[in-house]
Amino acid sequence: MKSNLHKDANDALFWQRLLRVTTGESIGSDSQIMRKFRQGEIQPLFNELMKQQRWDDQEIADKITRYDGVPDSEIGAWILVRDFFETYRDAEGMSASHQHYFNFVLAHCQLERSLLMSKSTLPSFKEWLLIIQTPKQCQTDLGMCEREIKRCLYWAALGVLDICIATNKRDSIFSPFLPKLAKGNTSIVYSSKVMITEILKKLSDGPKPLSKNEFYKRIYIKQRTSSEYCNFHGLETLSPKSLELIDPDYGTIKKKIQRYERSGFITTEHYLAYLRIHFEAYPDNGKLQDGHSAIFWSFLNMFNYLQRKWINKGVSGSVIVEYFQTYEDYVKLVFKRYDEFVLTDELMS
Repeated sequence: MKSNLHKDANDALFWQRLLRVTTGESIGSDSQIMRKFRQGEIQPLFNELMKQQRWDDQEIADKITRYDGVPDSEIGAWILVRDFFETYRDAEGMSASHQHYFNFVLAHCQLERSLLMSKSTLPSFKEWLLIIQTPKQCQTDLGMCEREIKRCLYWAALGVLDICIATNKRDSIFSPFLPKLAKGNTSIVYSSKVMITEILKKLSDGPKPLSKNEFYKRIYIKQRTSSEYCNFHGLETLSPKSLELIDPDYGTIKKKIQRYERSGFITTEHYLAYLRIHFEAYPDNGKLQDGHSAIFWSFLNMFNYLQRKWINKGVSGSVIVEYFQTYEDYVKLVFKRYDEFVLTDELMS
């Protein structure tokens, strides 16, 4: 299947990053699958993404045929989201609430395709996502920045809705980790750094946040006293008492945390071993065990990616922070639309 997606370098970079996240492999821009993508052959890339959902050959073949006849102008994220959710929609034991949720998400997929097909006869992305830029402004870097961030915030709110349905508690989840402006100037404090600061506050026993050095020490202790972590990494599990007798070098841990604060991207392996381990047991297989953790990890990485992308394109930190600060508006909007959907089976604006 030929596509024009490859003509945008940002699209190629996005799909390359998505492959890395999905497969856990270091896929470079010169890999065979990415070379084919840039030549307009997108089927191998979609094929690899679908394999990660552990479909058998017949299921993969069935899904590939569903792309036949889809014009380039209609290809969007809705394809992957739709296929992922339709795989699990009919799972045994799914609650009525989650059936509503799955149908709600799939209705969004159909809406996105419809908007791509005919923007003139349906509410535009601008209206649906509360975009403030004029149509002309939407073609500028500032307009594209607003559109990308707000689309991401809307889908993050959809992910949060899934968590809230499971826990029967409505919560915005990501609000504490939104980017901020540094005190006294307009430079941006990325979500990655904000999250580390929030963790230091949460782990502290007093009014002041935990120091960075104490944080590195806590990470080491958590790792080496976790039988699951040590078994997975082939290490001897140590007792808290034995740790008192050694003076380890925290240099590697420090570099990992600093790299995350700078780059904004953290692998699932490092997320589990350096951050989540403070609050939940390390998984036996060293992988994310549930969809809710995957939602949290994925969107934090997306937030950080978009912040750095638009800073590098020259958009001011204050504008980026302003867009991200609308996140709770999207949480309320998604909850409102979901409640209406449960009653009507229709997706309303």
